[in-house]
Amino acid sequence: MAGSAKRAGEVLRRHPRRSAAAAAVVALALAAGLGAVLLRPGGAGGPALSVSPQAYLDTAGDLGMDEVLAVGFRGDSAVVMGTFLHGRLRLAVVDAESGEPRWVRDTGTLIDAGAVLGGAESVEPLAFGEVSAPVLTGEGDDWSVVVPYAVTGRKGDVDDTALLDAEERGVAALSGSDGAVRWKRETPGVPRVLDGAGGTVLVGAKASADPAEAGEVTSMALDAEDGGAVLWEHEGDWVHRLAGDTALGESAPGDWEPGADATTEGHRVFALDARTGRAKWDLDGVFSESGVEDATEGWAVLYGVPREDGAPARTAVVRTGSGEEARSPRGHLGTGLPTCAAGEDARLVCVQDAYGSFELIALAPGGSGAERSTEAAGLEPGDADGLRVHAVSGGRIHLTAPPPDGEEERRSFVIDRSGAVLAEDLPGEVVAAAPDRIAVAPDPSDGTGRIAFHRTAEGDAPPPPGPSPAPAAEPMPFEPAPRLGLSTFGAAAPDGTDVDAGLHRIHGAVLAGGSLVYAGEDDDGILVSALDPDTGEERWTLGGGDGPGAIGALGADSRRLAVAGGDGGVLLVPHGLDGGRSGVSAVSAGDGEVLWTEPLGGGADFLDRLFGSEEDLFAVGRTDYGDSSVTAARTEVREVGSGRLVHTEEDAEAAGIGGGALVVERRTPPYGSGPDRGPAEEVAGVDPRTGEERWSLDGRYERPRVVEVAGDRAVVVEHGGGTAVLDPATGEEIASSATRADRCSGTAEPLLVCRAGAAGSGGDGTLPVVVEAGGAEASIRPLPGLPGPKDLAGAERWMFARDADAPLGEAPGMPGEGPYRMFDAHGRPLLDGLPGRAISADDEHVVLLDGELGELSTAGARITVHRRG
Repeated sequence: MAGSAKRAGEVLRRHPRRSAAAAAVVALALAAGLGAVLLRPGGAGGPALSVSPQAYLDTAGDLGMDEVLAVGFRGDSAVVMGTFLHGRLRLAVVDAESGEPRWVRDTGTLIDAGAVLGGAESVEPLAFGEVSAPVLTGEGDDWSVVVPYAVTGRKGDVDDTALLDAEERGVAALSGSDGAVRWKRETPGVPRVLDGAGGTVLVGAKASADPAEAGEVTSMALDAEDGGAVLWEHEGDWVHRLAGDTALGESAPGDWEPGADATTEGHRVFALDARTGRAKWDLDGVFSESGVEDATEGWAVLYGVPREDGAPARTAVVRTGSGEEARSPRGHLGTGLPTCAAGEDARLVCVQDAYGSFELIALAPGGSGAERSTEAAGLEPGDADGLRVHAVSGGRIHLTAPPPDGEEERRSFVIDRSGAVLAEDLPGEVVAAAPDRIAVAPDPSDGTGRIAFHRTAEGDAPPPPGPSPAPAAEPMPFEPAPRLGLSTFGAAAPDGTDVDAGLHRIHGAVLAGGSLVYAGEDDDGILVSALDPDTGEERWTLGGGDGPGAIGALGADSRRLAVAGGDGGVLLVPHGLDGGRSGVSAVSAGDGEVLWTEPLGGGADFLDRLFGSEEDLFAVGRTDYGDSSVTAARTEVREVGSGRLVHTEEDAEAAGIGGGALVVERRTPPYGSGPDRGPAEEVAGVDPRTGEERWSLDGRYERPRVVEVAGDRAVVVEHGGGTAVLDPATGEEIASSATRADRCSGTAEPLLVCRAGAAGSGGDGTLPVVVEAGGAEASIRPLPGLPGPKDLAGAERWMFARDADAPLGEAPGMPGEGPYRMFDAHGRPLLDGLPGRAISADDEHVVLLDGELGELSTAGARITVHRRG
């Protein structure tokens, strides 16, 4: 490193081939007609740049991305776009200081009530294998990221196939702070977000939805400050670069797209007024072929073939107001294809091969001329062609050079505008930079598969550490050897501990009243049974044709295993009664004693939902069905101790009881059943005894739906714009996120572990979302670094998921330990090699499950019970 001319000299002597690149920018010449020279020959240079040796964010391990397409910094945030799972797009906005994701969206996930995030083909970089900058609009803290969207006509998230027949496509501006949609604008075809600056956004739209076909092109300019209003449209050409009040485009053959070879026959640069679309100039009379490399306010850097016979392709700097080329008595700029980058101050820096030597061009936005260096002492012919500028920030220019003789890796180093070397031997090729951090490709030879973020600081001292992460939780303590096992389809527990229950399916299992209570299915039908969790000895069984006289045929809803009462010792069992009616019995979880049996009220004939609570009340949801739609719905609230009815809510479906409130979703029949029931018209919290409304959303969110009521800690509401966590007692929002949470497990004491992903599949396309609640505060934490966790579950302070790196084929039915891992609330691994995921725990035992529960399970399931301690 070097912070002075003397220090720079020492670096150059140690690395003679690197000295060529550094010396190339030390001597600068005044070029008449190109403006004032701002880079001074022999300048002392700025302070050295130190880089943290360890990355604090890795896009592969922390964001689950296979390939990064775009990276950018804005204030205290970083925006990263990349692909995962066979090319699906993932957009993540992270805290640039800590690296913790703030919100995440994937291809097919809702961005509002009706539109989903579009595909990666709409944001691919303009050149294959390069990382581009995401298109951002706005200033300061009020900024947005512009992304593609699609409307499929389906409800909720969708899979990739639904995007092929999208009813509508366009671009949307998502708030950088919370991911909310600021505006949307439909496009006449498949959009590609191209550029944005000064309140203007450029978008190109292809008529063909097939990525292999270029199709007809419509270029559009949108007003980012006026709801994405269309300023103008231009047919047949790509208009893809902004330079202040000028939009630059290229007329080209029909199969061309931005980033293709600018010297292909038929390319021609032209300029439009950025706000009106009126033609300003073109270079058809100057260059036979030409293309735009980059631009800033007042200036554009082009590459083209002059019309003079035999003239080689070369770089040109033109004034965007007139299209006039900035000339110099020294002659034209070089013939090498330039590479360019702009900093946060919009200063544009390009490097190129200038007739066998190195040349650096710097353009200040709105300035009167260009800064130019043409000396390259000791630089061998051919080396200059391999020099590239990748990022500019705070007066620092990040370059790479060809590898020294006998080496394979390119050299990455930093210079300032006076030519002093500020840092070398960087941990990779810099793809984005801010004053206090850089994003690098550690192994550019692998393309853009992984980007790492490092902190930087001026001077030789290492950068200060970032915020201290929360201490990692200790693993849940339990004995690895199970006390007993319960399985189906021969998925035997290890060590001969399996209880021979003859089960075809296991519908649910819970620790309650000191027993392992499970609902299952054998040759005689559905049963509910309790075992001693240490010995496997059967304590009681209901159903199977031999239950007590007070219990009729158990319904399939017995899999819910609702537990109620202050000590959690009462099991609520739904079942049939004489005459075809439905009823509920309260059963002591410890000894199987039937405490009471009550028929449910008339009218609605299907027991749809059953919720226990830690209080002395429980709720039952009842629905009538006709032609696969709900024709009537009601919620009954009853006492746990007696079964006595205390309150009925009409046209309301129970979501749970928490914080002393009955949380209900209000819908007006008829409406769809099951997953097709759609969002609620209203979500409210009412007094469970009197029905007096304590709170309601009252239109606060679009398309609200209650995901989970977790005791008195949290009500999780998924809606068109993301997820909200509410205080159950008051309905007040205590946390929100643009990442949508669904299918939760756990207790919110303190964790709920949910999933977010397209089509509600719960498969590889999902990512974990942790809701951490405590007192008056909560957080919603997406964990995209755990891509596609299967069989996700939460228990107390821990989360569990199948090991994504485990060999395929390790499934229930195979003897030995299952491939599961334990994580803390931040996704940090604690244990691996576990035989299952935790689905229930008390002070003495924990229940692990390998496989699937419910009547749709075909692969089998295995439960093991372990002693805690």
